[in-house]
Amino acid sequence: MSTNGTPLLEVRSLQVQFFTRGGTAHADQVDDATRQIDASIAALAKSVSKPTFGDLLDAVAAAWSGLQALAAPALAAGGLAALDAAAEQLLAQADKLTLARALVAEIAQRLAH
Repeated sequence: MSTNGTPLLEVRSLQVQFFTRGGTAHADQVDDATRQIDASIAALAKSVSKPTFGDLLDAVAAAWSGLQALAAPALAAGGLAALDAAAEQLLAQADKLTLARALVAEIAQRLAH
């Protein structure tokens, strides 16, 4: 998704889903979700205003790092509760960044008229 040529926070719409069958995660789906989120965060780092959104983007990146740190051990041990909580934290930070960008865009649009 994008707005005016810049990436909208796709992390928000990429709900990290870990599909399981018989207790084992489908590695290709986990890897695909990881690549998509990494790409979204990298695109945002290049496109958002650091003075305006830097702290929010840093919070998203930190939440993502925390989720990644929990992912492998949690999947291996079947401890998905901690992983789920970290995914919720990532989505909460992504929502804050998305809302802030939308508000700034709306204000800029109103000022232009």
